[in-house]
Amino acid sequence: MATSIPSGVHFDVEEDSVVLFGASGERLAGGSWAISHVRVVGSDSMQGRIRQCIENDVKAGNGAKIAQLQLNARHQAVVFFLEGGLTRADFDRAVEGLDYIDIPDVEVQGLILTVRILPDLPSGVATADADGNIL
Repeated sequence: MATSIPSGVHFDVEEDSVVLFGASGERLAGGSWAISHVRVVGSDSMQGRIRQCIENDVKAGNGAKIAQLQLNARHQAVVFFLEGGLTRADFDRAVEGLDYIDIPDVEVQGLILTVRILPDLPSGVATADADGNIL
C-alpha cells in the first residue's frame, strides 16, 4: 500500500484501506473486505458488539462515565474502519502513544467518544472512562 496522509508510526490510512499496528484491511468491489489478505464478507460488523457494550454499561449505571471506545487493532478496529465507523478524515485528529492510537470526537452509537486503538485488547471491544480504565 502506498504511503498516504494521514499516516503515523502505527497507522496508514487511505479512502478504502487501512493499516493499524501491522493489521491491514481493504474494501473490495461488491461489498467484500480483505483483512490481512483474508477475504471476509462485510457481515462481520462491529456495530452490534459496540452497541451491546455501551448498553451493558448504561444498565450497570456507568453510562455517564463512558468516554472511550477501545478496539483491538488486529481485527475489530480494522472492521470498524471498513464498515465506515472510522473515516480517513477521523485519522487527521489521531494522536499516537507508544502502544495506542487515540482518535477524539468520533460519533459512536450517538455518543461523542475517543476511539482508542490498541495492538492487543483481549476482549476486542471495551468502553472506558476518560483515563482509559475499562468499565
